[in-house]
Amino acid sequence: MLLKIPYEKQKNEYFCGPATLAMCLKYFGKDISQEELAIIAKTTEKEGTANREMLNAILESGLIGVTKKRARIKNVKNSIRKKRPVIVNYTEPEGGIGHYAIPIGIKNGKIILADPWHGPKFQINQNQFKKLWLNNSKKSPRWMLKVIK
Repeated sequence: MLLKIPYEKQKNEYFCGPATLAMCLKYFGKDISQEELAIIAKTTEKEGTANREMLNAILESGLIGVTKKRARIKNVKNSIRKKRPVIVNYTEPEGGIGHYAIPIGIKNGKIILADPWHGPKFQINQNQFKKLWLNNSKKSPRWMLKVIK
C-alpha cells in the first residue's frame, strides 16, 4: 500500500521543509504555498527549517502533529497503515545534508519516499535509510513528525 500524498517538488535547494509541509497539508485539503510555509516555519537559506518549526507550522495550519525522536521503522509502517503522513528528517544520500521527506510505503526491503528533491516515489534501501535517518547535526536521531487531522 502506498499513501497517496499530493506531490510537490521543492522550489529551491533549502525548501524541503516547506515542500513536505505543503504535501501534508494538501493531503488534508489545505492548500498553502511553500513560500507561505517557509515564512511560518522560519526557513532560511543558511539553516533550512528546524524540526521544532516544522511542528509549529503544522499546528499554526490548524492540524495536530506529534514528534518522536528515536522512532523506528515500525512507527513509520503503522502511520502509513493508518493513512497518517509522517515527515522524516534524514541525511540526504547524495549531498550529506539534513533533508525532509514523507515515507509513503515500504516494499521489498525499500522505503518509498515522497521526496521533494528526488521525486514522488524515491526508493532507498531500508538498511541504508536507517543509517541516514538523523538530521545533519546528529542531535535528533530518527526524528519524525506524525501529522494527524
